[in-house]
Amino acid sequence: MTKYVVGSMGYLRYLVDSLPEEASTIFDRAEAGLDVLYAPDVVVGETLYEVAFGGEVAGVALQGNPNDVYRRTVTNGPIDVVALDEHAMAIYASLAEFYEAELHDGLIHAAHRTLDTEAVISNDSHLRQNGVELVWD
Repeated sequence: MTKYVVGSMGYLRYLVDSLPEEASTIFDRAEAGLDVLYAPDVVVGETLYEVAFGGEVAGVALQGNPNDVYRRTVTNGPIDVVALDEHAMAIYASLAEFYEAELHDGLIHAAHRTLDTEAVISNDSHLRQNGVELVWD
């Protein structure tokens, strides 16, 4: 069973069924119980915010109720929410200088390291520049 962290764009693209093939395969495997998808609380919060306030992803308007999205993707879905704990914050502190403009990305990187995951499902260039293995294409 392989573990991954899901970034906001991965989560959002999952909602509108527009993930790239490799990322989509991992979500399929997680839905089947073969892999584990962790989403840091900050990612879940951002995703639910975008749903609540009408964001757009890959040219598709996000629609729905945040509670329904949470139930479908977390309670009854493939995503496990992880709260960033003291250990993750200590790791973030060591990474903060690399993410001056992107607090969110630094927290995702810290979650990836804390949870010892294979990769992050994201297309974020800041993460890639800082040596995080990404799954996207």
